Amino acid sequence: MSHPVSTVGGMDATGTFERVASFDASCVGETVSHPVSTVGGMDAAGVFERVASFDASCRDRDTILAAAQDVVRLRRWLDARDAAVTSALSAVSSYPEKSLADATRTPVRRAERSKERADIAAAAPAFADALAHGLIDGEHLDAFGRGLRGLDAAQRQALLDEAPRLADIAAQVDADAFARSVKTVADRLRAETGLDRLERQRRAARLRSWIDNDGMWHLTGVFDPETGVKLAARLRAAKDDLFRNAPPPTCPTDPIERDQHLNAHALVALLLTDTAAGTIGRPEVIAVFDATNPPDPNGPAIDWGLPVELPVEILAK
Repeated sequence: MSHPVSTVGGMDATGTFERVASFDASCVGETVSHPVSTVGGMDAAGVFERVASFDASCRDRDTILAAAQDVVRLRRWLDARDAAVTSALSAVSSYPEKSLADATRTPVRRAERSKERADIAAAAPAFADALAHGLIDGEHLDAFGRGLRGLDAAQRQALLDEAPRLADIAAQVDADAFARSVKTVADRLRAETGLDRLERQRRAARLRSWIDNDGMWHLTGVFDPETGVKLAARLRAAKDDLFRNAPPPTCPTDPIERDQHLNAHALVALLLTDTAAGTIGRPEVIAVFDATNPPDPNGPAIDWGLPVELPVEILAK
């Protein structure tokens, strides 16, 4: 059952849509309108009207799935508009991320992601076009951006040259599958061995901390896969040893929150006390393969049954 789309949930949805659709990234001090019936080759206005008029009491499966597809297409189109707006802001602001965060009352990190996506869209027009057509979403841009990191200037340009082909692939798969495709291409451009990649990952190790508005101390780390396997094993063993009989009284009941809470206490025990000292051994990784005949890098991928990717030379130790 349809309802008027001029207002949805108390918001002038139609007016907001028209302003977003009519925004011209070349504007200076004013919004330059253009027809909103089609934007980026997609009937954005038609998609918006169908999404706005969807009745949540509908119980027809096909209608609901069609509405879900429209929601995704509209969200992708909004990602494209977000990139266009952020790109325009970059031309008039020395710190566009902060300006965007203040204007939209969103975290700076979210604004930084918008800026990163805008930069990728500008460097790879094929992705900007696919985004505007609703064929990919912002997460595909994120995956392509991750592929660009760690490349030298020549390798980066080579990956950008492959953007049209990769954009076609992105339009056919989800962001996770696309990220694997980008990684394959980036690894080929680096022409690095497994040990070369591990050395690069070791150089990329980072650890940072900060305090949030509630006074909570945050710790975030990024480690190479070999180190990660060892840290995960020590953390898991400490958690099992400390809380085998009973969890602490502060433990949440939600399973995910519970596991994260116990991980935090296990880390504290490892770093600040001797409680878990001497109870942790090497991570048990059992791999059966012929190390004298390593796999062909151009052949099929081999699943070693590990949550991370390690060179054969490391697994052979």
